[in-house]
Amino acid sequence: MKINFTRAPAVGRGQRSRPGPAALVLTAGCVGAVVAGTAGTAAAAVKAPVSSTLKAGAVAAVTASNPPVGSYAGTNPQNGQPITFYVSASKTSLQDISIPFVGLTCTPSGDANPTEPLGIAAIPLKPSGSFAATTTETGAYAGHRATFTYTFRGNYQGRNSSGAPTFSGTFKEVMKFTDSAARTCTSGTQSWTATRDSQPPQTTTPPPVGSYSARNPQNGQPITFYVSASKTSLQDISIPFVGLDCTPPGDANPTEPLGIAAIPLKPNGSFTATTTETGVYAGFPAKFTYTFRGNFHGAGGPTGAARAAGTFRETMTFTDSTKRTCTSNTQSWTAARDAQPPQPKSPPPAGGYMGTNPQNGQPITFSVSSSRTRLQNISIPFVGLICSPPGDANPTEPLGIAKAALKSDGSFTATTTKSGVYLGHPAKFTYTFRGNFHGVATNGAARAAGTFRETMTFTDSTKRTCTSNTQSWTATRNS
Repeated sequence: MKINFTRAPAVGRGQRSRPGPAALVLTAGCVGAVVAGTAGTAAAAVKAPVSSTLKAGAVAAVTASNPPVGSYAGTNPQNGQPITFYVSASKTSLQDISIPFVGLTCTPSGDANPTEPLGIAAIPLKPSGSFAATTTETGAYAGHRATFTYTFRGNYQGRNSSGAPTFSGTFKEVMKFTDSAARTCTSGTQSWTATRDSQPPQTTTPPPVGSYSARNPQNGQPITFYVSASKTSLQDISIPFVGLDCTPPGDANPTEPLGIAAIPLKPNGSFTATTTETGVYAGFPAKFTYTFRGNFHGAGGPTGAARAAGTFRETMTFTDSTKRTCTSNTQSWTAARDAQPPQPKSPPPAGGYMGTNPQNGQPITFSVSSSRTRLQNISIPFVGLICSPPGDANPTEPLGIAKAALKSDGSFTATTTKSGVYLGHPAKFTYTFRGNFHGVATNGAARAAGTFRETMTFTDSTKRTCTSNTQSWTATRNS
């Protein structure tokens, strides 16, 4: 099965309304009771402090100071939307706390009361079962620089009357920005209760090899990545459509892709990377910064699929009539392993492969040699380029590479240059094509994923650099 992404046109991104939760959260599993095991001795019983948000008599005797590993879910009292977090495998921290929709009230009041997400990467969990954290980050709101402060605190309450491990506590979000006036927007302190989701026993083994999928909470579009055959890295992380909010505001809020080639996977299941690259936006030189982080969290859901959760952020800076900073702010995601056959460790089969250029839906083709040691005849007939400084038009040029060596781990990369002519002017073309083979897809077809980039330089009335920026692709073997 081919997975094809087509770039959507940039669309202005409203900050005061967000898509529904079905598009935003890949749930780790249904909230449900977990039957308590055999109670320990009375001497081992530890009674955690009971939050005032729990009804009297709702909490049974606590049988351990450390809550069980896994995912927990509660409800935001403002709107009935989800609150999710995970207890780490070491039982020493809460991880990937996410509240996608937090309602804020501003003073002085503005055009509307915004809704913003709350996300915290990790909070230490004390032996008493209590936890608390306040974090701050900068971002953008409605075209203005903003500061976000998140507070999330609470206690482990033991098992409730249904036998489900239970937490309770409070959260608060504060956003400050200045438009026509300095404004402070706050959720106020909100109480919550969360119980452990129904889920299989949680293991500490490395996550299984293969492809994983999530949804971008901004727009419901895909987030994809792969766990390498060695289980030591994430590879080919791709978010094709990331909405950015610019300060000061320009003509529109752009949509740009986020792509990272690889991120080391630590033995504890965590991963994080920040990468930068240069490119062009709207005819102006631009710098892109990508951050992708998270943790694997055992297995969840009705199928017991391996799962992960974390955050991403993209920032673009460029100067047109003024210097602008465009950011996605920090966005939370959850992912599950796709249904797929057992992943082979053998080299990919010889033959032709096809993918799709995300810029325009046109084909990407290449073949694996009969020796299975190289890619051959890499061809992308139509690559869209953006020139800086801008000229009469943004050109479309082909990309072609004769061959790329295929390493024993399934990775490949090649960069080639050639001289040519564009609009009657001498031009230099630079092509980069890289990626990894990733076993087989759901239908059993061999698959690969990676990135490409084309850059053309020439001089007419002035020296111009035209680039595709880095684009992600996926391909499968032809039947």
